[in-house]
Amino acid sequence: LHIRLNDAQYGWGLVDTLLHEIAHAIYWSYSMDDEDDEERVVSVIATGITQVIRENKHLLAFIDKIT
Repeated sequence: LHIRLNDAQYGWGLVDTLLHEIAHAIYWSYSMDDEDDEERVVSVIATGITQVIRENKHLLAFIDKIT
């Protein structure tokens, strides 16, 4: 999966958009749906974000650079 970012955004707005799109990817990857309760959604998103960071070591440095 690849997420492409618009060059028109920068700073924390770009971080917000990036994390928003990562959350969509996690939601899709873990086959979640409208039947899932809040605790399951939060738990899966947290696990998914952890996995994204572990598999993309450059992500935190990228966020630090753009903010």
